[in-house]
Amino acid sequence: MIKRFLLLNGLATIGVVMNHAAGWGYTALFWWTGSAWLAAPDFTAVGSLPYYGLRTIEQLIIFSIAAFLMVSGFFVAFAARRQASVSWRTVQQRIVYLLLPYLLWSLSLFAFNFFQGEFEGKVLSLRQYLTLLVVGGATDGYYYVPMVIQMFLLAPLLVRVARWRWQVLLAVTAVILLAVQTLGYLQITGIAVPPWLAFWTKSWLFPHNLFWFALGIVVGLNLASFKEWISRWRSVWLTTAVLLVPIGIVEWEMLQAAAGQPFLPTQTTMLDSLYAAAVIFAWLAFENVSPPQAQELSDLGAKSYGVYLANSPVLDVAAQVIAKVLPVLLAYQILFQPILWIAGLGVPLLMMAVVSYPKSPIRAYYQYIFG
Repeated sequence: MIKRFLLLNGLATIGVVMNHAAGWGYTALFWWTGSAWLAAPDFTAVGSLPYYGLRTIEQLIIFSIAAFLMVSGFFVAFAARRQASVSWRTVQQRIVYLLLPYLLWSLSLFAFNFFQGEFEGKVLSLRQYLTLLVVGGATDGYYYVPMVIQMFLLAPLLVRVARWRWQVLLAVTAVILLAVQTLGYLQITGIAVPPWLAFWTKSWLFPHNLFWFALGIVVGLNLASFKEWISRWRSVWLTTAVLLVPIGIVEWEMLQAAAGQPFLPTQTTMLDSLYAAAVIFAWLAFENVSPPQAQELSDLGAKSYGVYLANSPVLDVAAQVIAKVLPVLLAYQILFQPILWIAGLGVPLLMMAVVSYPKSPIRAYYQYIFG
């Protein structure tokens, strides 16, 4: 099962890259005309085939963050298998592993944006930069790092509760998840939410994803019974996952209509969470079914953090280079998206290979760069 979790991590890594690439796809659809930015977004492409292609991609891979967190929780339980709880030393090591590369990449992006901003007359204050560091605001996707660090800080408590009453842990974290998503529905549809409640829906805070981390811990501590349970229902998980793809697309279109908006950036809904659970359980339940390129996928799972940190900046550069050099591609998502996928995965992996090469002068610093 450990190998299956590594494969799941690899699959989620591909999903994250595809999700970030889809974001640039929407940019091309709504904000770019050739190589020039529009003064205001043009949403006439909403409802087109490229639009629904991007929505389908987003829906298919929306399980990725849930998968990352469940894998992290599983390995926390694995580290605590002979103890009452996970040790603070283990927690500290994991946080350092996450924090040092995150700081390096974030500060590098700040430096790049500083010079770019200085040229445009838009320079952030030191306080603003520090705030962005805390909330993972250096680039899209970095919110995940402060969020998962919060979960590791909670890990000793979560393991103790899981050993005591795992049903209580899952019930409480599921209620928190549903509560945060309910607030999300209210915000989307324009219903006023008190600021102190709205604060807890922030993506860089732990409540909206704590359930998945807790679920990973519970699975790791009760692996045999979990495997038996998901195997018994594996056809149900697979069928549910397939059915929820079109249903999830329809749900988001209905929410956009209810909000009176032609387009809203996707966020995870209750149906998406059900879909994520179905995909993850189906993947684990069909343990004996080996995916194509399983070894490569497992290796990718082991390198997931480095790819996660590097892919957003790489995609940023790749998309803007395409917009300047070959803007005709922006009109063809069927070409634009695969190019971004290859860049978002291939360039980070190439960077990691170069740094880890035996004769590389910075090989000793690999873990500080990519984790």
